Amino acid sequence: MKIALTFILAVMLVWGSDHSFAMDNAPTSLTKHIETLQGIYGQYRDRHGKPLSLPSRIKNRYQSLSSDPAQSKNEVSGFIQEIEQNIADFMEAEKVSDKTNRTLDLFSMNLLKLGLKSEMPANIKAIDASYFDIIESDTFTGGDLLTYHLRYQTALSDYTEDAFKALEARQTVMRIGRKLDINAAKLASADTAGIAKDTEKFMAAMNEAENLTKQQKWSAAKHEFEKSIILANQLATKIEGKQVQRHATVATELEALNTKINRLEKRIEGYADDFKAPCQKTIVDYSCAEQCPERHEWDVIFNHYKNVPDYRCLSQCNNAQQEKQALFDQEQAACFDDKRRIKSKGLQLISERDSLLENQNRLLEELRGINQL
Repeated sequence: MKIALTFILAVMLVWGSDHSFAMDNAPTSLTKHIETLQGIYGQYRDRHGKPLSLPSRIKNRYQSLSSDPAQSKNEVSGFIQEIEQNIADFMEAEKVSDKTNRTLDLFSMNLLKLGLKSEMPANIKAIDASYFDIIESDTFTGGDLLTYHLRYQTALSDYTEDAFKALEARQTVMRIGRKLDINAAKLASADTAGIAKDTEKFMAAMNEAENLTKQQKWSAAKHEFEKSIILANQLATKIEGKQVQRHATVATELEALNTKINRLEKRIEGYADDFKAPCQKTIVDYSCAEQCPERHEWDVIFNHYKNVPDYRCLSQCNNAQQEKQALFDQEQAACFDDKRRIKSKGLQLISERDSLLENQNRLLEELRGINQL
């Protein structure tokens, strides 16, 4: 594609020996139009880099009208209109060329992002190859250039239409694919196995579309990407269904888990209360001997009465104290053993509860993840 140059609408040329056909007696308006047209032609270069000159038909017509004052105003006016149309065609050709170049730039930029180089089809190459043959023709006009650019633009539009649609579909399927990856990663292994075939179909279509893109077979690539979008949406629907089922399952598991945890909490509280309860139950009376009265007996040695302990009472107190002490010791030992059992069982329940709490947190996190999808 040849890039059109920016035109200079008002070009003041000094006609030398090579342009001797600019006669002094030519109508001023016609001369200005010819000078402008000459400037436009001069903006173009042939295949050897030389600027174009006016075609001989235009030169001869101008010379004829300039050299013969008898020429009618209608003929001069008609020639001026022809020149103006020629100029307008050049200007329109530049606009079409600019639009085509923007399309080419956008197309090339999109391919560059994919690491691809633009490769034009044969029909566009053929149009491009005809450029110099067209502008080097002695009958070349702005209309010819406009026709060339319109043909190129039409062919390029036909070619890039599928390409842009394919690239747009590729972006869509990539966006869906990223979301599918995130959602599928949150499925249970059994659920993942249930969508394996659908995933394989989607990936196969994606790979085929990518291969066609690398080959720049845009129509076929567009079809495969559109097929991939359909498969991706079907897969997304299945994943969503699995997620709904999983949500219900997780909610049920959480409800049952919460019930177990609440029951364990109550049992742990009961064991804690039992562990805090005092062990002593039997009361040992150590003041019994103090309550035994003294006996008033005659001392045969010293020949007087004296107070002596009531050994029978003391013996009874001692026996009772020993029995209760033994019972107290038995109860205390049994209580300590029971507290060790309570502590062990309580710790076991706490460990079981903590394990259930970990499962609860895991399920809650999974449920939050599902709700965010």
